[in-house]
Amino acid sequence: MLVGIGTVLADDPELTVRAVAGRSPLRVVLDSELRTPLSSKLVRRARAPRTLIVHAAEASPARRRKLAAAGVELIEVRRLKRGGLDLRAALRALAERGVLRVLVEGGAHVHGALLDADLADRVAVFIAPCLLGDGRAIPLALGQKAASLATAPRLRELEVARLGPDLLVQGRLVRLNAEPR
Repeated sequence: MLVGIGTVLADDPELTVRAVAGRSPLRVVLDSELRTPLSSKLVRRARAPRTLIVHAAEASPARRRKLAAAGVELIEVRRLKRGGLDLRAALRALAERGVLRVLVEGGAHVHGALLDADLADRVAVFIAPCLLGDGRAIPLALGQKAASLATAPRLRELEVARLGPDLLVQGRLVRLNAEPR
């Protein structure tokens, strides 16, 4: 399961299986500057389940030592010119560790970065039956905007399920007018 540093700082998530039987997933945080608090649930329980933090080369050596001493596995990747981490390199490093599927529960920046890099295959969106009119609300994905509705990424092979009062809409992500991958 992958989240960004914004989710860690805002929610202090556990990213573990609770309320149902099952094994907790590997936990991965995109944190270029190693801002994940040592007091966070992810660090305090870093060894079981494993916690990995993907960071930039420029991250503090002192923070690296402290996080590693707490049991966090660190993965260094380069920073892109536009500021984010090299997500292709991050996913490659996960694949080298045997991770072949990643559930992203990130926020708008992580979602936007993955979409911009064309690194998402499937999308699952929960829709609650309520309407909010907050003009400052953060969108689902902050990234490069599609030039038009005709060129916006689409979901195909749609599945819709009702989960209590909410809906889960999922499908395979396809980019219109794009080269097949």
